[in-house]
Amino acid sequence: MIWTIILLIQAGLLYFVLTHRKRHKTDPPLDKGVIPWLGHALEFGKDAFKFLGRMKIKHGDIFTVRVAGRYVTVLLDPFAYDTVLNDKNCLDFSQYAATLMDRIFQLQLPHHMQNKSKTIMKQHFLGMNLSSLNISMGRHLHNLLKAENSMNQKDWKDEGLFNFSYGLLFKAGYLTLFGGEQNNNRWTHQRSIKNTRQEKKLAQCVRQRLCELLSPVGLGGDSGGSDWVQAYRQLLQDEGVDRDSQNKALLMQLWSSQGNAGPAAFWLLTFLLTNPDAMNAVKREFSGISQTSLLNVKTPVFDSVLEETLRLTAAPFITREVVREKAIHMADGQEYLLRKGDRLCLFPS
Repeated sequence: MIWTIILLIQAGLLYFVLTHRKRHKTDPPLDKGVIPWLGHALEFGKDAFKFLGRMKIKHGDIFTVRVAGRYVTVLLDPFAYDTVLNDKNCLDFSQYAATLMDRIFQLQLPHHMQNKSKTIMKQHFLGMNLSSLNISMGRHLHNLLKAENSMNQKDWKDEGLFNFSYGLLFKAGYLTLFGGEQNNNRWTHQRSIKNTRQEKKLAQCVRQRLCELLSPVGLGGDSGGSDWVQAYRQLLQDEGVDRDSQNKALLMQLWSSQGNAGPAAFWLLTFLLTNPDAMNAVKREFSGISQTSLLNVKTPVFDSVLEETLRLTAAPFITREVVREKAIHMADGQEYLLRKGDRLCLFPS
């Protein structure tokens, strides 16, 4: 009995030593919460936006909170974002990205593949290659909308704006990047996407079905897929990634490239439909664009509407692991030191 008590006391002391933290003069404001170890995990997980708003009022544009044993520094100053995003030495994303890949897609890829993958994306999503993708995307959108409105259809088809936006953008993006789907797969594919949104219990089944649909994509010949997908598939093969992991990697790229397009279109349309002045301004700008020459077109009004819509509705976290101590200079002239081992989260707003 006495040894059990001693072990418990030692464990408690060890926990205190490992988790106890005091704020240094150069540290951001520290808020550990009232619950040991958990800290602010419950409130953060329940409503991150509300929690961050409360913390901002209390501490300002930078603060460190304890979340489930981890110390997370939240940076809300947009003028400090560039120095964070451009720092590859002190701040690292690959560890967090690998954790997400394994948790969501049960996928593990060679660490050095990330830089090669980025190089391939830059080759195919810039310049003339991007223009070709835009033309292909426009063609698929036109065909999909035309298919929804047959010549013999007399009555309007009613559908929720979110389902319309998400479904249309997902289909067009899928066809643009991953190639045409076979006729016998079309119904199953649409059903899978619907089940993914409405029935979370079928997520594993849907993931497997999508992997099967993506299995032949990018293998050359008439297997379908854009030049980017084929180059990415070739990279996976060159790195010795097995076929099952290749399919999961393509599913990851499908999710990362298409997951946000539908919701963004929904909020954009919602904003325009409820703000007639903005809608008219966008229409006037588009009416002056020639359909025969879409290269290097400037649309400052539409860009402004889109950026403002995303600012008001999107809630993305940009996450980095602090692998070396780093000084952060704030817009108000203050300077803070990020501690090695902490996690840094940017929350554009």
